[in-house]
Formats: sequence, C-alpha cells, structure tokens
Amino acid sequence: MSMMSLSHYWIPGMQGVPVLPTVETAQVLDIDRGDAIRVQNVSAPSHMGTHIDAPSHTFADGRTIDEYPLERFIGSAVISSPTCSYGTAITVDDILAGGPEPKRGDMLLIHTGWGAKFGDPSYFNHPSLDESVAVWAAELGLGLIGMDLLTPELPAQDRDASFAFQLHRGLLGADVLIAENLVFPHIEERRVRAVAAPVALAGGDAGWTNFVVEW
Repeated sequence: MSMMSLSHYWIPGMQGVPVLPTVETAQVLDIDRGDAIRVQNVSAPSHMGTHIDAPSHTFADGRTIDEYPLERFIGSAVISSPTCSYGTAITVDDILAGGPEPKRGDMLLIHTGWGAKFGDPSYFNHPSLDESVAVWAAELGLGLIGMDLLTPELPAQDRDASFAFQLHRGLLGADVLIAENLVFPHIEERRVRAVAAPVALAGGDAGWTNFVVEW
C-alpha cells in the first residue's frame, strides 16, 4: 500500500485568503531557554491551509464540522485532472474527461496543477468551478469535492455585485463538503481511498486536515 498527503505544511506567514489573518506561532516554553519541555502557541483562521468547509460556513443553521461522523471523511475517492487555466470555469464534462466517473458517495478530488503555485501571487489567479458542477454533485450524491485551489468560486478580483458564494451554497446546501488548498505531489492512481478527518473544532465552520490518499 502507498500513501500520500495532499496537504500543505503550516508555515508562519503562509499564503491564505487575503482578508484573513495568517498563521502565527509563538514559543510558550522552550528547552533552549531552560524550560524542561518545548511548547508552541499557534494561531490561525479556520480556513487556513488545507481544510474542509462545513455548511455552517455559509448557512446560519448549517451543520458544524464536529457534527459529522468520522466515517464521512474516510472512503473512496477519484482524482480528475481537467484541462483548465485562469479564467476557466471547469464543467462537469471537463471533470469526466479528466478522470474516472465518480459514484454516489465518492469524494471527488480535482487536480488543476494550481497547488504547485501555492505561496506565489499567481495562486490567486485561478480557475473556478462552473455552477453546474454543484447541481451535478448534489444529484449524484457526492460526499465531498476537494481541489488544489484557494476556492471553487471565482477569484476575488473577478467577482461582481451579483457574487454570493453560489458554489459554496450549492454544494454545502446539498451536504457536499468542500476541501480547499489541496496539493498533489504526484498522481499514480485515479481511484484511491481518502482518509481526511478534520480537527473536530467544536462549532467549527471548517476543520484543518491532513488529507491523505492511499492506494
């Protein structure tokens, strides 16, 4: 069996949503200062790095991340590599052309190549998902859609007055969870098993995760 993490390492000052704070760390206890043990304090928003969005992210009465059973984050997944670029709206046909067709209950992991840009300003100039993908994912009954993008939505600089987080609301409203900021070091298999349990933050609108796939 082979395993691979699709998560970014946490680094102080790492790239994230520009309007949110970044990761900050402080040494609370330090062996180098004469303490018996080493302890860090870490501060970060819930949507930093690789994480899974819960419905409460966009719905006042939505389920929080800790309300999901563990088995929801463990199961079969397919990896799709659609052809895309900045300004592209990835369609269902693009997804199906880029990998195996997912089945009911599967997790769908979308590899665009943007994960390799993480940390560079070009990471913000990303493709997005077409709104029809949310309808299709809900009808199919997917458990989660993950992607190596900051968001499935339009880049912030391309949004107009009509923008209302349509993809988040369409997916999370149908209980299709969203994993953002994945990174694919390499791809060996298209059908894998995902193990992606998030931190069970009580009342959390998202949960950081070490998103692991195995085959």
